[in-house]
Amino acid sequence: MITKEAFDWVYNDPFTVASCLIARLMNDMTTHTQMKANSSFFHMSACNGN
Repeated sequence: MITKEAFDWVYNDPFTVASCLIARLMNDMTTHTQMKANSSFFHMSACNGN
């Protein structure tokens, strides 16, 4: 279980927050690219704006 102190420590460190945001963005971009290249489902969801 994570304590409130540990949670606050992680979220008050700007480097940790920035690193997590960059990692999430890179993961989303990679997933988007892979789905676009390998899946017909992507084309249907892209047309619907989802």
